[in-house]
Amino acid sequence: MLNRSAASTVRTGSQSSAPGTGGGTATAPPLDYRAPLVLRDVEGLSTREAAEVMGLGEAAFKSRLHRARLAVRRSLDEYFLEASDS
Repeated sequence: MLNRSAASTVRTGSQSSAPGTGGGTATAPPLDYRAPLVLRDVEGLSTREAAEVMGLGEAAFKSRLHRARLAVRRSLDEYFLEASDS
């Protein structure tokens, strides 16, 4: 199921700068959004399994995962727009 390294990633997250961008960082999504991303996209759990881990219904989990992916997309868009302006 959820291994310790993934659980650590969910709790702490990570923000790193891309090489050559002057040290800027993309903003990590909040924990409520990080957890669904890690469970589905990193750990590969099914929607049902991931929803159970988080104590949510499948529909609620899918909504949270969708919002998480949108948040990551927005953060990356902002990050790369700032990098291209430099």
